Amino acid sequence: MDKKLISEYAKITLEIGVNLQKGQGLEVICPVDLPFLAEAFAEEGYKLGAKIVHITWEDERVERLNFLYAKTDTLTDIPKWQIDKKNYLLDNNFCYVAIASENPSAFSDCDEAKLSAYAKAKGLKMKKFSDAVMVNKLRWCVVSYPTKEWANTVFPSSSNAEEKLLNAIIKTMRLDKDNPVFEWKKHIETLEKRAEFLNKQNFEYLDYQIVNAFNQSAVTFVVKLDSKYQPSKINPSLEIPVLTSSKVSPSSYVLGRVIPSANVPAKSDPSFSFLFS
Repeated sequence: MDKKLISEYAKITLEIGVNLQKGQGLEVICPVDLPFLAEAFAEEGYKLGAKIVHITWEDERVERLNFLYAKTDTLTDIPKWQIDKKNYLLDNNFCYVAIASENPSAFSDCDEAKLSAYAKAKGLKMKKFSDAVMVNKLRWCVVSYPTKEWANTVFPSSSNAEEKLLNAIIKTMRLDKDNPVFEWKKHIETLEKRAEFLNKQNFEYLDYQIVNAFNQSAVTFVVKLDSKYQPSKINPSLEIPVLTSSKVSPSSYVLGRVIPSANVPAKSDPSFSFLFS
């Protein structure tokens, strides 16, 4: 990405992804290999009126060494300052952005029992924060940036895998458009209309077919709808709209559950077979 595109990347994440407001704090989780993204998020955050921007650096290579050499009881002793920091973000109405840029096999040689124990301990200690994230009390967004290892996993036979993955991310984020923020707002309006349509139909199930663009194979699955579609939510304390992927209820953050096709009532209407994109 050139500098202009990097700025647009940060701007669209902050303006659309978390809807950063003037006077709010911003927390950005950033891999140590991507300082240019941290700088862009800080600059765009301040341009949008952030009162402060905090950058938390992550290094999965050092994290891997922790899992290789530290004892389990040490790893599961989650420091109080880490818990307090997350709760501070929540209690002080920060926006939270995490930049995902990982090696899919970074921890493949680590003890699975250690990884599991750490995840469980962290989940318990960070419950207040994670529960708030699940019900959108905290405005948050996860964005991605390619790594060589991730790109080679997605495009194993390509000689320019990293570039292809980056271009895919650019397209997905609408950064290839003249005005990405406008395009996203238009897309959200479309999602709202389609959500309204789906809710009015009161469907019990949706039958999906996903086609693999590389080998044209198809996977079909059925989703039982447990809640209404709601592509955007309102922060109850600030009345600020926030884009979300689906309605999130207090008891579940999953829109539906995948069930075997044989268990689905044999009723369908082909007139509703149109693309939701």
